[in-house]
Amino acid sequence: MPRPYLQPVYGQGALRPYLRPGCAPATCSLRPCDLLPATCDLSMAEYPELNFCPQCGGPLQDREAYGRVRRYCPACDRIIFRDPKVAAAVLVEKEGRVLLIRRAFGPAKGRWSLPAGFVEYDEDPATTAIRECREETGLEVRLTGLLDIIPGEGPPAEASFTVVYRGEVVGGTLRAGDDARSAEFFPPDELPPLAFASTRRVLERWREEAGV
Repeated sequence: MPRPYLQPVYGQGALRPYLRPGCAPATCSLRPCDLLPATCDLSMAEYPELNFCPQCGGPLQDREAYGRVRRYCPACDRIIFRDPKVAAAVLVEKEGRVLLIRRAFGPAKGRWSLPAGFVEYDEDPATTAIRECREETGLEVRLTGLLDIIPGEGPPAEASFTVVYRGEVVGGTLRAGDDARSAEFFPPDELPPLAFASTRRVLERWREEAGV
């Protein structure tokens, strides 16, 4: 029987198994899967279970290590550690309006969020925030400060936590790109339907600062 994905139970320090509808983990994991990308809606924030070693390709086993069961490669004698999913976002304000993007894909397709994305393994969060804003909105921004670090709702919808910066536009032309369907500036009293808890938290603070 295939191993199910392991989904963190946030705030409880535990994992719960689950199988995604229509998905066969035995044919997915790190191998090419016939369900991808047409029918599988696996979010980038999710933790697909690892069945094979990323170093040698050999089958993994379970082993108790450092206080919990982890994946282990007997061929490499290596414990496989799972890292949290870190995202970075930027709050860009212009003439009393905030920059938001409408998501072209799931999760929360069609809803709006701050320009944001996952931190690459070789990036720092500030670099990610600048890059994602450029890719999703066409605008070049300069970061002016750290606004917040927000624990996310977690997989499958959100990152483990999101690093949010303030930024100002220094160049570029506003146009949606990458995984954004559209990009617009909104006043604090006319915000569209929002995608994530982290976005709602940041914009609630922004609206309070604006006196709305």
